[in-house]
Amino acid sequence: MHLIDTYPRVLGANMSSIIARRLVGDLDRGDVNWIRARSDEVSPSWTESIDLLFVDGDHAYDAVKRDWKEWSPHVSDDGYVAFHDALVDAPWMNEDFGSARFVHELRHENEAWEIVDRADSLAVFARRRT
Repeated sequence: MHLIDTYPRVLGANMSSIIARRLVGDLDRGDVNWIRARSDEVSPSWTESIDLLFVDGDHAYDAVKRDWKEWSPHVSDDGYVAFHDALVDAPWMNEDFGSARFVHELRHENEAWEIVDRADSLAVFARRRT
């Protein structure tokens, strides 16, 4: 598992990093590779196939669109892409979220991908089977 985030510190700590380390750091199987960088700094040299891509960084429209453009080509044919804060069904969400705007476009304008699951504001996509 590769986790890519800048993990910025506030008062010397980063709660996201602490929580992620507690959740995945002690797994018996597999390894966790903590990459402390922005996704657009890592993507140009990325060569590995991705089974699950979780987009949950900058929620601005252009940032989500860039993450999609740079990372989705690496998703395996039977892989998934999950977007956080991407569905306006959740009570805290609205159309002003760039992530929600991008996912709306992806759902309605990209015939190669389809939404296959959802939970609150999370949208999960897979390649459309032909």
